[in-house]
Amino acid sequence: MSKDEITWLESRPPKGARADVLVNLSCSVQISPHLTLDTVAVLDALGVSHLTQSGANACCGKPYLTSGRHAIGERVTEAMLERANEIGADTHVNWCPRAS
Repeated sequence: MSKDEITWLESRPPKGARADVLVNLSCSVQISPHLTLDTVAVLDALGVSHLTQSGANACCGKPYLTSGRHAIGERVTEAMLERANEIGADTHVNWCPRAS
């Protein structure tokens, strides 16, 4: 996959970015770039105002929570929710295969 094909953010959203939906493509999703491309394409086709991110910014905190590192996991989760608030998102979608 070339850099030109990346249709999601891999760093913090730019200052002043606005969207109705914040989408985090977490850990295992990142190893399948076609899933990230398809996710963004579907949201665009549906006309959803979204900011989609991957990479370290998209960590949901579950790996920390499930390994007993609750304080770190909670901080990661809270940071993600703060980011959603910063861009004005009223919906936060987190695609994390590590839900257990």
